[in-house]
Amino acid sequence: MTTKSREKTREKVKKKAKKSMERGGNQMLAVPEGTSFWAPSKKKHTIDILPYEVTAKNHPVADKGEYWYQRNYFRHFNVGVDNKAFICPKTIRKPCPICEYVKELKNSDSEEDTQLAEDMKAKERSLMNVIDLEDSDKGVQLFEYSYYNFEVTLDEEINEADEEDADFFFLKDGRTLEVKFKHKKLGKNTFYEAASIDFNERDEDYDEDVLEDVYDLDQLLVIKDYETIQKTLFDMTDNEEDDSESDDSDSEDKEEKPKKKGKKSSSKSKKSEKKKEKDEDEDSDEDSDEDSDGDDEEKGKSKSKGKSKSKGKSKSKEKCPHGGQFGVDAGELDECDECDLYTDCEDKRMENEDE
Repeated sequence: MTTKSREKTREKVKKKAKKSMERGGNQMLAVPEGTSFWAPSKKKHTIDILPYEVTAKNHPVADKGEYWYQRNYFRHFNVGVDNKAFICPKTIRKPCPICEYVKELKNSDSEEDTQLAEDMKAKERSLMNVIDLEDSDKGVQLFEYSYYNFEVTLDEEINEADEEDADFFFLKDGRTLEVKFKHKKLGKNTFYEAASIDFNERDEDYDEDVLEDVYDLDQLLVIKDYETIQKTLFDMTDNEEDDSESDDSDSEDKEEKPKKKGKKSSSKSKKSEKKKEKDEDEDSDEDSDEDSDGDDEEKGKSKSKGKSKSKGKSKSKEKCPHGGQFGVDAGELDECDECDLYTDCEDKRMENEDE
């Protein structure tokens, strides 16, 4: 990596860390057989974080072909009658039916609905390639953890560290991370939360051959399409779909809500029912925070927010408010993440590609 390239990447690492601090057993990961997962198991660990070559165009920070150190994503739990889990499509800037429904539940007067919303809302996770220097025989391991219990602290330390420490994941002149963890308890769950991270000079550089062993973090994510997630969310079996097609009376009003642990879904208040049609045309907006191995409320971290829109909204405004080209530049501008027209713009772009 050239000096110029190194400086450019270093600046991006620092920028990402600063932006992060300013912001407020499943089939989700397609891991190869025999994948070794690393997780903290004591109060102190020394690890090296290694880069991987970004292969996705929709990485939230890095460009395709660039070497980067992490891939974050959002996931939902407790979805549908079988309490399944899904990676949230907003991870790749796509609309998510779960996020839309969570917003609806939050507007309900029912405590059961608001609790269900809390259980189903998206939680942010981090993926990294690490080598545990105290167990180096295992080679490169996959580190999948709550964003709030590791990466928040990493970003804090990057902001306070020397400029060269932002190169921590480089193969040459990188840094070994000495991480001190706190053992915490939340309800019945116990977990480790990074308390501090020191950047130390590595004993030796890594050869480029190690890149053959790292995981392509982009390709690990299994993100289902909107319709597939929606079917699970509303427990829409094939028989139920057939029945709804043969019933001509009020089919839209008979759409079932997600069921939790085999029970019937909670009843909606009249106020919530009246808001339903209006909410379907508004942006979906949900908080994202910790999951079972983390607690951002105790850390006092701000929550990440994303926006997603209902598919039913009409496409009446076909002009990009940020100077881009509607139906062409979807996801290419920094403002796309917060744009109210993003979903319409993305749909238009896909229509144009099909044509």
